[in-house]
Amino acid sequence: MSRKVILPDKSLESQNLTAIIEQLALKVVMLEEDDVQGLGAFLAQLEEVQAQVDQVQELTSLFQYLNEVGQRLVMQEVETASRALDLLGQGVVLLQTWAREEEWPPAGEAWEKYCRLVQEFGLEGEGSSSPPAVEGAETPVWDDAEMMANFLTEAQEHLEGIETRLVYLEQHSEDLEAVNAIFRPFHTIKGVAGFLNLTQIQELSHEVEWLLDRVRDGQVTVTTELVNLVLEAVDLLKEMLSDLEKASSEGRSPTTFDLEVIKAKIAQVDATSSAAASRLGEMVVKEDKLSPEELSEALECQQVMEPSQLFGEMLVQEGKVAPETVAQALVTQLAEGKPAAETVKVDLSKVDNLVDLMGELVIVQSQVRQNQKIEELADQKLERDLGQMARITSELQKISMSLRMVPIGTTFRKTVRLVRDLSHKMGKEVNLQLDGEDTEIDRSMVEAIYDPLVHLVRNAVDHGLETPEVRRSRDKPATGNLWLRAYHRGGDIIIEIEDDGQGLNRKAILAKARERGLVAPEENPSPERIDHLIFEPGFSTAKEVTNVSGRGVGMDVVKETINRLRGKIDIASRTGEGSRFLLRLPLTLAIIDGMVVQVGAERYIIPTVGVQETLRPRREDCFTVQGQGEVIQVRSQLLPLVRLHRLFGASDGEIHPSEALVMVVEHEGENRALLVDDILGKQEIVIKSLGPLFQQQEGLAGGTILGDGLVGLILDVASLFHLDSRESNIEQD
Repeated sequence: MSRKVILPDKSLESQNLTAIIEQLALKVVMLEEDDVQGLGAFLAQLEEVQAQVDQVQELTSLFQYLNEVGQRLVMQEVETASRALDLLGQGVVLLQTWAREEEWPPAGEAWEKYCRLVQEFGLEGEGSSSPPAVEGAETPVWDDAEMMANFLTEAQEHLEGIETRLVYLEQHSEDLEAVNAIFRPFHTIKGVAGFLNLTQIQELSHEVEWLLDRVRDGQVTVTTELVNLVLEAVDLLKEMLSDLEKASSEGRSPTTFDLEVIKAKIAQVDATSSAAASRLGEMVVKEDKLSPEELSEALECQQVMEPSQLFGEMLVQEGKVAPETVAQALVTQLAEGKPAAETVKVDLSKVDNLVDLMGELVIVQSQVRQNQKIEELADQKLERDLGQMARITSELQKISMSLRMVPIGTTFRKTVRLVRDLSHKMGKEVNLQLDGEDTEIDRSMVEAIYDPLVHLVRNAVDHGLETPEVRRSRDKPATGNLWLRAYHRGGDIIIEIEDDGQGLNRKAILAKARERGLVAPEENPSPERIDHLIFEPGFSTAKEVTNVSGRGVGMDVVKETINRLRGKIDIASRTGEGSRFLLRLPLTLAIIDGMVVQVGAERYIIPTVGVQETLRPRREDCFTVQGQGEVIQVRSQLLPLVRLHRLFGASDGEIHPSEALVMVVEHEGENRALLVDDILGKQEIVIKSLGPLFQQQEGLAGGTILGDGLVGLILDVASLFHLDSRESNIEQD
């Protein structure tokens, strides 16, 4: 029967007890069996808690259990580390319950269930003979929406990382650290799910963790079948997380999933010897505690012993090595990795607000700097102060923008599973190489870029890379290569998708384009223009439709998404050698690099991503071609002239090109010459929406506030091309 058990006084030290226990709970959730330093920190904080409640005799048994289990983990004296970690976690939950309710034992069957686990673990203590708890579904913790949301986000990220590491492990089955890297996130998911009373997620994670523990102990060999089984569990966990997210938003209990099928598959995995036992033995040999001959004999003996017999335990029982030697080898084998960087979670809306305010600060600072009355003061100290303010403002803006930046590696790693499944389905051998995973990109662009990336990767595997037989007939290695790269260049982020397959079939693309009326029969477009035809809606040269591609959808989605993100796509392809798609994107959607130009009395901003060069043409380089309008000759190439004055109704619309400046801009392999009065400079532009009234205005992508406080319009190069083509057709008619 429960009764009130409280501290004798409510001093400040006692009031802080709950906070210390919460810190202890956080430590135990993130605890891993190979984290010796973390175990030490946990035991130290546990001692601090025990010192504060030393006078509460009813808790003595609980602290005795926690200390004993923790010490055994540190000394590597437990057979099943995952069960020991469960004991620590559930014990801390009991402490949390007591700190909140001040009753001991806690109401319900939690204490009896814990005593049963203690008894099974082999510890003796008061209450260990309590009857087992009655099994039943527990209610998830819904009262902390933030904790639930954080769990869902982090669990999904863990599962994506697991998929990547599983594909790597399939190719490097001897890499024990790869197994550890998969084991750890499963352990974290299980721990947090247990804390939130998400019993089915905890149960499935525990089953997979147990299987991976057998791999680490040398009882199970890494095979394709094993990887498929763990991937099947990952898919089921993703489904459970998706249902949990919906249940949380709808205020209902999560769906109960049938776990028996996958649990049966895990239970049927055969136990065999693996490289882990050999590696442990090699470490002991390296320490001169065992001869190579004795190691070989021990490995042969393990083949005929029962599967539950651990290799290190067998060496100790046979008297070949001391327990301390095996423990030290295990610590060396498992305690690898670097500590995680300290982070603070902040609501994304607060970061967005900060970025907006920093943009306003930059504008105001520029206005102050260009104020005519301040310029007339000619005060050197004021100039120095304004310069210092500008530098600090610029640095603050960079820092605030960096808060929105996340590594693109998460998006890249999602494609690893995709490539693996596609290559197996299509009978192709593909070596996927990721480069630049640490390259950072605006958070709002990460999800947006995933769909285009998926389409390009699927097409590379389906259309680009050949089957092993075809590759061999073309004197290529049977395994095709697919590269995903990301890097920064000139204030933009570049994403490359490259393969060493057969390249684009320009002859087939052009024939299909003429058949659909996209290209006139007498027209001979450039190779670049032909390549970009694949982005036309419904365009496909596939002879048959498959589950992967061939319907003519997807590539137009890629184009639309990249355009919406104010980026551009370049294609480089060589027949028989492969293709490369280069996506050029701005680092952020809030700020762009732009060229400020004068057109009549107005100023416009042209994004630098599309600007090729600027020049003042000679009179003899300006022509009027029948059927094409005005053109400018730039290094033996005739470019159509676009008069921005005429398009936007500005003054001086009929000025001769030789009396103005021309900016050569490029879009989808086509070049045009934009006529402007003057180029006022290049600067970073804080983008502002034009509002619903002007949002659909052709030729414009947005606006900004310039240094003098007036509004400058940002031009959309792609839209300008279409607008100019339409105007030209009207004039010819």
